[in-house]
Amino acid sequence: MIMRGLNLFRNNSRRNNTFTLLLSSSFWLMLEKVLRVVVGVSVGAWVARYLGPSDYGALSSVLGIFSIIVAVAALGMDSIVVKKLVQSPAQSGEILGTVFFIKFSVSMAIALVLLLGAMIFGDKWIWIALLSLGVIFQSFNVIDFLFQSKVLSKYIGIANVVALLFVSVTRVILIYIEADIIAFVLVFSVEILIATLGYIYYYFHMAGSIACLTGWKFDAKLAKQLVKESWPLTFSAVLGGLMMKSDVIMLSSMVGETSAGIYAAAGKLTEIFFVVPAVLGRTLFPILTDKAKTDLEHDLHQACYTLFFVASFLIVGGLILSGPAVVHILYGEEYRASVAVLMVHSWCLIFISSRVLSANWFVMKGLQLYSLYRSLSSVAINIGMNFYLIPRYYEIGAAVSLLIALIWATYFFPLLFKDTRQCFKYQTMSFFIWPGVLSFRRLRRRGNK
Repeated sequence: MIMRGLNLFRNNSRRNNTFTLLLSSSFWLMLEKVLRVVVGVSVGAWVARYLGPSDYGALSSVLGIFSIIVAVAALGMDSIVVKKLVQSPAQSGEILGTVFFIKFSVSMAIALVLLLGAMIFGDKWIWIALLSLGVIFQSFNVIDFLFQSKVLSKYIGIANVVALLFVSVTRVILIYIEADIIAFVLVFSVEILIATLGYIYYYFHMAGSIACLTGWKFDAKLAKQLVKESWPLTFSAVLGGLMMKSDVIMLSSMVGETSAGIYAAAGKLTEIFFVVPAVLGRTLFPILTDKAKTDLEHDLHQACYTLFFVASFLIVGGLILSGPAVVHILYGEEYRASVAVLMVHSWCLIFISSRVLSANWFVMKGLQLYSLYRSLSSVAINIGMNFYLIPRYYEIGAAVSLLIALIWATYFFPLLFKDTRQCFKYQTMSFFIWPGVLSFRRLRRRGNK
């Protein structure tokens, strides 16, 4: 059975100290993300050059809407499910089966609504309906949750790498044959499908028998519990997607597709680095959950905040110094206005990094409602600022609006409530670096004992 294999790996991992476990768990996912950065930037820039700012802006606005739909279909259950799998491994069959049923049902409903919209309205709705196929495939990412809970991200990384390389070659072929823009839309669903097939393959491969799926069972009581616990995170995820993508969507509607394309090109260069804290945060979550309420908890959180801050600051510095040359080399003269956007947009990385950690902390402490409050307030700030700044400063206005909203959401919001104030303290101390260094030293001493 798959659980025996996974538990064996998990038990072996626990013999190592926290640092060794983190590095081994992160390697494959980070390898995938590095390849995604290299291939995504090179091939993505080629696609942007081929389509031009206007068509690239249209594609980016549709993908922005799609990312919000994906957030709806995910139901905010990711961290909740991983937490339950870590705490109750014997109930993995019920947990996985219940979550799969919920996600598949919601995905089918979304796909049907979008298909109806495409039949009535046509135009971009057709593109979005085609992308919705990928949402259905993503129902199988419950397998990813299982591997996350056992800190076995290697298999997810391999599946994602295969999917990435396949679709990257496909995009090059599409450029070579001068394909229409709708072909580039379809490729995104194909990538999700291939990655999903990879998840299923490794799940069966580790189980040694296709009978492993018989352990998946739907539990109505558990379903109600999951929905009750995750609904604030569902709305938070949707609002978070809205905050991150409302800029390109609003630019497309308020200024034009070309302006959206200029902004999207700069955003692409910074967003490829957003995956770094996301991957580390996902790998860290089961470890931090396992160490919650122990004498390691405080030092682990402070060390993570400091590590994320330092890494983000170094990346931002590199982006600012190399930005003008990178934009010129990758995108060409048509996108020269993207340089100014990049100078502002890159600073978002620092606050997105900390937001990943605070979001995990909220879940571990059962403070999901605060995630919802934070998302509501930050989206209101971002969209409000967009309405004011976009008509005046176009792409720069959108970048400034996003940065202000992230500073509020990540740094100042936790200060408002007693239950969340610890996150504010962790982040403030990370700016000084030394408290994080001391936490690292204490963790190392304990790990060597």
